[in-house]
Amino acid sequence: MFLVTLSMSPAAVRRDVNMASVRNVSACSDALWPVLISFCDAGKHTVGMCISRLAKELSAKDAKGNVIPETEVTVSRLSRLIEEQVRFGVLGLAEERAWDRESRTWLPTYVYITPVGFQMLGVDMDKLFKEQEKKLRQSAEREQLIREGVMSEHDDVQAHSARKCWSGRKRREALVYRRNKGAERKRANNLIKLPADERLHAMSEWIYRTLPPDEAYWCTSERLKALAIQHLYQLDLALSPPD
Repeated sequence: MFLVTLSMSPAAVRRDVNMASVRNVSACSDALWPVLISFCDAGKHTVGMCISRLAKELSAKDAKGNVIPETEVTVSRLSRLIEEQVRFGVLGLAEERAWDRESRTWLPTYVYITPVGFQMLGVDMDKLFKEQEKKLRQSAEREQLIREGVMSEHDDVQAHSARKCWSGRKRREALVYRRNKGAERKRANNLIKLPADERLHAMSEWIYRTLPPDEAYWCTSERLKALAIQHLYQLDLALSPPD
């Protein structure tokens, strides 16, 4: 009786790994396009989800709606796939990637579907462009550019100008959100060192200083305390003991 150990050669292992990678990329690409179409703006052709949110949307979830770690679509994996689609000309970046030096992270990146991408999907291009022209004429970006004096009310906005206007606004919103979260973290780090009563007092004082003058005038001590407790809960500090 012969005992034979069957093992795969290194070349065979690499081939199987490469084939598995190709299948995974293909499956991710197949799942990506329906999501892109679902969240695509009819005028700008931008996708309303940034890449990190798209990755979460594409990831399989359990019964409670939580992403299953073993099958998660990571941001890096999706970014590589989108970079490939951009090279093929079927997707474009609404704006070049930008680094936020304060938070030391990339700002959200948005994509748009190019005419080549729509042709690949078999879309009637004449109908597509007519609908795009109509939506761009009604767009908030056109109204904004008119208010800013960039164009007159008789001009039509081009898709790339509308995309630039839109992505600029999204980035400003992201920066404001991150700065607010950063300020909250800093405030939480200072508050957590205090005893509970001093913590509540410090939060009450901060809220009073930030209230609009008319609201601060009518704000009772009970209302101020309730607001302070609410903010402490939002910072997860309401029941936390001091260090």
